[in-house]
Amino acid sequence: EEETEADRAIAALEAARKKKQEEAKWMKWAEAQYPDPRKSAPPSAAVTATGSAVVTSEVKAEAKPETTPASPPKKPASSLNPAKVRQEISELIRKEFLPGYKTPEGSKSGG
Repeated sequence: EEETEADRAIAALEAARKKKQEEAKWMKWAEAQYPDPRKSAPPSAAVTATGSAVVTSEVKAEAKPETTPASPPKKPASSLNPAKVRQEISELIRKEFLPGYKTPEGSKSGG
């Protein structure tokens, strides 16, 4: 029987599938032999002064700062009025550095 183009294509696909399975098997073996320390570290155990055992996972503690954002903004940027912000800053500076200074009522600080 003659080998057709379809037979060759099927054979190539079968060879590729077998190669992929073999590579997956070896990758699984390699990961078992040499685990990635960044993925999962074995939990560590400590004994307290009272004799209680405490098991901690260092990976979760290290991963947490990366996933949480820095401090969230206090106010949305669209609600800020530049004149009002300047006035608030001036008042804070006066309170901090000039505690006895009284702002005249009705006057706005010019900045």
